Amino acid sequence: MNKATIILLGLLSGFISIFFLDELLKMLAAVILIKGHIAIIFNGWKLTILLPALGKNNFISYGVVFGTPFIGSIFIIEILLIWFTKTISDRVKSFIIINQLINIGYLIFAIFIIICSILLKSSFTVDLQMLLKYGNLTYIQQLIFILLMALILLAYLNILAKRLKKSLPVPSRK
Repeated sequence: MNKATIILLGLLSGFISIFFLDELLKMLAAVILIKGHIAIIFNGWKLTILLPALGKNNFISYGVVFGTPFIGSIFIIEILLIWFTKTISDRVKSFIIINQLINIGYLIFAIFIIICSILLKSSFTVDLQMLLKYGNLTYIQQLIFILLMALILLAYLNILAKRLKKSLPVPSRK
């Protein structure tokens, strides 16, 4: 395989994990934890889960369901990191790095969108923002929750970068 094919496969698998696998994990968590009718639809080019209103369901159950895509992405990143340390093929390592970058970018972008939508009190709704509204949290409590979540994510990404740097080969100087 040439470099362009490896890059394309890495991008494709990264986007599949973000737009389909994460939502399927969210669907699985919803089926297990939430009572009521749960539907899955294609919203443009992305799978979307339609959940019943929070009324008869538990707030924590919804928290787990809405957090599942983040947990799924972290799980995929960790699996890819283990695979990266075990493989010796440079082509496979390139594929893994591209896939990891897509998943890491998704995590950063998702948190950024949530922070912006809460800061600006926008009508653009994100799953986690809907959960915070269902929880009757004040604006300040929502900000504190999201900023703590962002700090935890940044700490995780910092640790991940250090672990990834350790597993990269050091180029020899000539």
